[in-house]
Amino acid sequence: MVTSVIFNSVEVISDFEGFRSNPYQDVRGIWTVGFGFTEWNGYQVTKTYPKSVSLSDAQQHLQVLADMTAKQIQSMVKIQLNQNQLTALTSFVFNVGQSNFKGSTMLKLLNSGHIQQASAQFLLWDHAGTHVVQGLLCRRRKEQMIFDTPLEN
Repeated sequence: MVTSVIFNSVEVISDFEGFRSNPYQDVRGIWTVGFGFTEWNGYQVTKTYPKSVSLSDAQQHLQVLADMTAKQIQSMVKIQLNQNQLTALTSFVFNVGQSNFKGSTMLKLLNSGHIQQASAQFLLWDHAGTHVVQGLLCRRRKEQMIFDTPLEN
């Protein structure tokens, strides 16, 4: 009997983002806090806001954002996704943003039923500006692996 591996969006995102209680600048110089949040309680994160966030509050906030991101993806993707595909896309869209996903070749390929070609698109999103970022490349490889992991019935 083959056992299915079902990945969890919050765990995947938190593993890649890591937790930081105090504001910090990401690789592009954008102020973030928690698990890569650029906003906290409706306000943009800055060098001094918020002063700090708790792990518990950040985990709750991440769950809300992951659920919201998954719903946004489901409204854009016209094919049925399995849980691992949705998890991979949730991590991806959390990182690159909904507007980038909405205009992406990946979404067009998904909506035309070209699943394998859409999966190959993950690896094209490994840059910050004009530079390949090793951490993004690792993240995209993992997202692609999760996306391609079948679920047994």
